[in-house]
Amino acid sequence: MVSPPDPSDAIVDLLGALAYGELSAFDRLADDARMAPTLDGRAHMSTMAAEEMRHYTLLAERLTALGVHGGASHGAVRCRAGDLSHS
Repeated sequence: MVSPPDPSDAIVDLLGALAYGELSAFDRLADDARMAPTLDGRAHMSTMAAEEMRHYTLLAERLTALGVHGGASHGAVRCRAGDLSHS
């Protein structure tokens, strides 16, 4: 019988996936800001990108507090690689 993953592993996976999403959102918004047709639009999109980076930082700090070596980068890499098994 397969035992369920440790809840802390599930939390790391979730936070890692969220961190990866926030970092991806930052990248997209930063790219879009450079292409904005107006300075006002560029400033607004840059502000949104900065907020996504703030979210990423909060998640990275939480992962580090949970003892994840490498913080958000480790959690995000696990999720991106699809390595959600815990042997």
